[in-house]
Parts: sequence; structure tokens; C-alpha cells
Amino acid sequence: MNSFLQSISEHFSTIPFQDPVLVFLLVLSIILFTPLLFRKIKIPYIIGLILAGVLFGPHGLNLLANDKSFELLGKVGILYIMFLAGLDLDLKEFKENKYKSIIFGFFTFIFPLSIGFPICHYVLGFSVQTSLLTAAMFSTHTLVSYPIVSNMHLSRNKAVTTTIGGTIFTDTAVLLILAFVLDQNSGSGHTAWAWMLLSLVLFLAIMFFVIPKISAWFFKKFENEKQSHFIYALSIMFFAAFIAELAGLEAIIGAFLAGLVMNRFIPHSSALMNRIEFIGNSLFIPFFLISVGMMVNLSILLQGFNTIIVALTLSVVAIVGKWLAAFVTQKTFRFSKAQRNVILGLSSSHAAATLAIILAGFQAGIIDETILNGTIILILITCIFSSFVTQKAASKLVKEDNNLQEDKKEQETRILIPIANPQTSQNLIETALLMKNQNKRESFYALSIIDDPEATLPQRQKGQQLLEESAKIAAASDNLLHTITRYDINVGSGIIHTIKENHITDVFLGTSPETTSITLLEKTSDRIPQQFEQNVFVLRNRQPVNTLKRIVVAIPPRLETEPGFLNCFKRIRNLSLQLNTKIVFFSTEETAAYLKVVCKDKNTKLAADFRDLPSWEDFLIIKKIIKENDLLVVFMARKNSKTHNNLFGKIPYYLTKFFQEFDTMLIFPKQDNSESGKKKFF
Repeated sequence: MNSFLQSISEHFSTIPFQDPVLVFLLVLSIILFTPLLFRKIKIPYIIGLILAGVLFGPHGLNLLANDKSFELLGKVGILYIMFLAGLDLDLKEFKENKYKSIIFGFFTFIFPLSIGFPICHYVLGFSVQTSLLTAAMFSTHTLVSYPIVSNMHLSRNKAVTTTIGGTIFTDTAVLLILAFVLDQNSGSGHTAWAWMLLSLVLFLAIMFFVIPKISAWFFKKFENEKQSHFIYALSIMFFAAFIAELAGLEAIIGAFLAGLVMNRFIPHSSALMNRIEFIGNSLFIPFFLISVGMMVNLSILLQGFNTIIVALTLSVVAIVGKWLAAFVTQKTFRFSKAQRNVILGLSSSHAAATLAIILAGFQAGIIDETILNGTIILILITCIFSSFVTQKAASKLVKEDNNLQEDKKEQETRILIPIANPQTSQNLIETALLMKNQNKRESFYALSIIDDPEATLPQRQKGQQLLEESAKIAAASDNLLHTITRYDINVGSGIIHTIKENHITDVFLGTSPETTSITLLEKTSDRIPQQFEQNVFVLRNRQPVNTLKRIVVAIPPRLETEPGFLNCFKRIRNLSLQLNTKIVFFSTEETAAYLKVVCKDKNTKLAADFRDLPSWEDFLIIKKIIKENDLLVVFMARKNSKTHNNLFGKIPYYLTKFFQEFDTMLIFPKQDNSESGKKKFF
């Protein structure tokens, strides 16, 4: 008993705690209970984590030391925030609205700088260099409250993408000012400027030309090494952050660009994205928020009235400058009030970049201790302000966002995925999940059919094991996959009975890469799709779906009149949005006119190109433009359909002869009961 009490005394007598197990236990307790408590009192949990850092940190109860381990995990947290911001961006939206980001970046840089410099120089009496560097610090911001909009699924809202893009521009501009001020202070001339510009060019070349090629090779080479995918993504994040620092930039800029580069390889609803978000939101980002609070020393307010004046002045100027930038941005682009406040909330928090600039100035003798202490208080005030504003504005924005209302009144859809081949099941399930409608209730069913009444126990276990593996694949991306084992006289009969019993609306079938298209069409076009009216998707993958660069779609004349065409189109649209790929449509002018209307709809906006396919006999013109990493999608019609064309019989030969090396998908849209489903399968 005495030894037990002595052990407890040894662990708790040393302040701050030195035992890594005890330290980690305390931090995990903070991460676990703080959000629960603050959500009950309707205060953003981010504020709770920051205040917990103040309370338990070296300037509070001193239970946690702000040592190298916390510095490391805190740095990982802010890199994670920026990396997730890059991954969450809708690249099409970002490219189309890049000028909005540039303009906002200019506003959020110039307004705080213009207000801050005269106040620092003429009101607070700082020197020109000190005033310029302090005012430049007002222009920076750290996306501390980004997890709030991310958790509310607003990361692709125009206000959010504009703010994220503007962050990079304003932080880069501030770093240029820092280089200029440090050059002037040291008298080293323009050497640092020239080196920084050269390093920036090399850095961008590596990020946008080298990393994508390596990533495409990696995901193809190690398609089934899912754990390695996660490690690779984090490695790219840290590598980009490191070479950004070598280039004289902030590591957060490198992490953000890493997210942009990896955006195409990590679909938003994929298992890999789910793992990245889970680890970041559960561990690294809370560590960063706690570390922000641990930097705050409230006792400096007792050092004198001058420190309080400087701290409050810096905080007010920083917030006013960011509010003015958000207000002008709102008026310029006609954003709503809620969008303006989201911009203000995201851009008003100061942390990593701010501290880096002030510390650089302090070490160079440009910034004194009063400004340094005032900046620490500014970080606390602006982070709390940012969290409150973002939480309130994001809640209003959820109600405004029309994208969240898409398909709200449509009936639930049920997707059936028959599986039998381990070689195809993983890609088939991942593709089906990427094609799901995010704002609509959809249920997934995996089916294993045993058509041999004398099947051995190992044969039955093999099917069950395949179902379990399929359920794990779906669960990894936060989707529930219902598993069904069925005994029937043959595969077709089993599929049809399962469709009827579970009210299935869509069927996904997979074939192995070695399957010829003639065999594929014999198994699908002439048999299974003829037996029921549901939408049918037949997929043959030769490479991981996340490495596809483009989707090429061939649509026969008048197929848009089929009842299921629009739903099938939406699934192709979803796949394009998830993969950030362009779609090239081959169709008649009449069909193209319909597609252009659908593509321009605000809820179905696509990066699309339209090519003329006047006759199905001209199908081979697709061969001229299709490339290695393209997915060829061919819409088909059942034989009893009003849009069926006798020329469809040539498609098996064309696909086998000219497109065997490409990923292909055949789609049979839903038809009326009166036109199909009259025959029995057996």
C-alpha cells in the first residue's frame, strides 16, 4: 500500500507532469470532455480547447509543459488544418473563382495594413520598421475555425473557398514584407529577395509537376496497400511543408498546396479521406488548439497599463481590418450577410503565421517585448472572436445553402452490388460509393450468391469472407453496407429475386480487367438488364478509380428520354465531382442541348466538353481523343426500349478491338414496366 501511494506521489509531485503516459492521459481527457461541456453551453468547442491550454499550460496550473513534444504536435495540427482545407476545396469552383480569392487576398492584406501602420506609428509611437512589421502581422490569419465549417459540410461554399484562397495570397504577401524589413534591418541588400523568388519558382515546379506524377504512379503501383496510402498522403504534406520552409515560405502554405495537389487523388467521400479527417479532427488539430492556449500568459496584463493598451489596440485594429476586408468582399461579389460573417470568422483569427512573423521581428530586434506580449493576447482574443463568429454564421449558412436541399423530396434509393470476384469487388464498391448522392438517403447492399446446392464449406466461407471485406471497405468511408448471402438456382435468378425483395433501384455489376467486352456484353446486355427495369451499371476497372483524369461519355440519340437517364447522369456527375475530373460528352446535337441545360444547373455544375456524335456508326471517333487514364462510359438501351438501336450490336466488337486497354462502364438507364421486364430469367 505504501509503495502504491509512493508511486502516486512520485507521478503527481513533479509539476509540470513529466510522465508521458500521464501527460497524454490529461491531454486526451481535455480533448474528450471539453467539447462535450462547451457544446452543452452552446459555445464553440474550439474556444474550450484554447482555454484549456491557458488553464493547464505553463502560465496557468502548469500541469503541461510547452516543450518540444507539444511544439511538434501543435505544428502538425496547423499543417493538418491547411492540408484538409486544400483537400476539401472544390477545384472546379476554386479555378472558376480564383480571381475572387485573389481580390479578397488583396483586401484582407491591404486594409489591415493600411489601418495598422498609421495607428502603430502615430498613435502608439513605434518606428517605421516596427510599425510596418506589426501592421503586416494584422494582415495574416490562421484558419483556426476551419474545423467548424468543415464539420458543417460548408467547405465548398463560395465564401469558404474564397477565404481559403485569399489566405495563401495574403500570407505570401506578408512574408515578402518580412523579407524586405529584415533585409533593410540587416543591410544585406536584395539577396534574400532574389533567393526567395527563385526558391518559390522551384517550390511550385516540384509541387505541381513532380508530385502529381509520383502520386499517380504510387496509387497505381500500390493499389491494395490502403495503410500505405494514408502514410503517403501525410508524407506529401510534411514534404511540401518542409520545402516551403526551404523556399522562405511558411510551412502552412506548403501543407495547403499539398492538399490541392492531392485533391484529385483523394476523393472527398473516400475511405482515405475519412481516415485523414478522423485522425486530424480527433488528435492533431485539438493538440494545436491546446498549444495556442498554452502560449497565452494572462499575467502580462499585470505588468502595466501600457501593456494592456498595446494588447487591446492591436486586437481591435486586427479585427476591424479583417471586418472591413470581409465587408468590401461581400459588396464586391454580392455575398449574403452570413457569407460575409463566415469570411470574417475564418480570416480574423491570428495564430501560427502571426507568431512566426512577430518572433522573427523580435529576434531581429525590430519588435520589443511589449508588442510580443500584446500579440500573445491578440492571439487569444482573435481566436475566441473567430470561433464565435464562424459558429453563428455557419449555422445560418447551412440554412441558406441550396446544395444541402438537393434531392430532399426524392424517394430513398437502394443500390445492389453482387460480388463474387475479390479482384473486382474492391474497385466496384469504391466506385459505387463515389457515385452516391451525398444529400439523399441511399442504402447499399452487397450480395453473394451460392448457386451450387452441394457447395462445400470452404466455398461458402469464401463468399462470406468477401462480404465481410466489402463491408469493411464501405465502413472505412463511413458508409453502411448491408450484406446478403443467397442460395438460388443461378446467379441471374438470385439477383432478380434480391432486387424484388429489397426494392432495389440501382444495380452495380463488375467484371475482371481480363474480361473481353464481347463476353461482358453477352453477360449483361443480352441477359440480366433485360429482366428488370432498374438502372444497371457494369464496370470494368484496370486502374484505381482515384487515378482517373477524365470521363468520356457516349450517349445514343434520344436516350435522355428514358425515365432513368437523369438519375444515371447524376451518378456520373457525382463521380466527376468526387474525382475533380472533366467530362467529355459525345452525343447528337439534340441530346447535347439537353445536357448543357442540366450541366448549367447550379446543383449540377460540371466541367464539361461537348463533341458531336451524329450517328452511332461514328462511335470510333472517340478513339481519337481517349487517353490512358480516361474512363469510357457508354450509355446503352435494352432491346425492348423505344431508344434501342440495332447499331448497338457493334459495340461489343468496338470495345474489344479498340478499347480493351481502357477502363469502361456500360449504363442501362431505368425503363418503364410496360417496355421491359416482361420475360422471366429462368
